[in-house]
Amino acid sequence: MSDTTKVYVPKPQAGGAVSTAPEGTAWPIDAITPLASAFKNLGFLNESGCVESTATENTDIKAWGGTVVKTSQTSFTKTWKMAFIEVNEYVLKEIYGSENVTVNSTTGTISIVGTSAEKVAHPWVIETLLDEDTVERLIIPLGKITDLSDITYSTDGPISFEVTITAYPFEDNKLFLREIASLVKE
Repeated sequence: MSDTTKVYVPKPQAGGAVSTAPEGTAWPIDAITPLASAFKNLGFLNESGCVESTATENTDIKAWGGTVVKTSQTSFTKTWKMAFIEVNEYVLKEIYGSENVTVNSTTGTISIVGTSAEKVAHPWVIETLLDEDTVERLIIPLGKITDLSDITYSTDGPISFEVTITAYPFEDNKLFLREIASLVKE
C-alpha cells in the first residue's frame, strides 16, 4: 500500500549536514546518538546539496555463438559530490590537508600551504532531515576527497569548493552505513 508519509524532501541538519573526523576516529553506530567531539561540521553546502553516485563496470562473458551467458562485475565505486560554500577552518583542512592549515588562536588568521600530498581516508557523516520527525545518517567510515573542481572567485556567487568523496571498504566489501530513524520518542 502506498504511504505518502514515506515521501521525503530532504533538508540539511541545522548548522550543516556534513561532518568529518580525523583518521582512526570511531564512527557513530546509529542515526540519533550525538557525534563524538572529534567530528567537525563543515557548514553550508550550495543549494544542490549532496549527490550520491554508484559506478559499476561489467564484462559480458559470451558462449560460442555470441550469446551472453554471464556478466561479471569488474569494478564498483561509490561517491558523493557536494560543494562547500562556507570558508572555514574545517573545510580548508579537508581541501588542503589538516597539516597544511593553521589557525592563529589570537587573531583568527588562517594560513594555508598548498601541497601535492595525497589525502588520507577518514570518517565522514552526512545527516539529513527527511521530515520534521525523521532523520537519515549516512556514515562513510573511510572516505576521502578524490576530486576537487575549479575554485572560482567571482562576484556572481560564493567561493565554492566542489568535491567528490570516494568510499573505501572498511570491512570486507562494506563501504558505508545508512540509518533512518524517528526523532519522536514513544
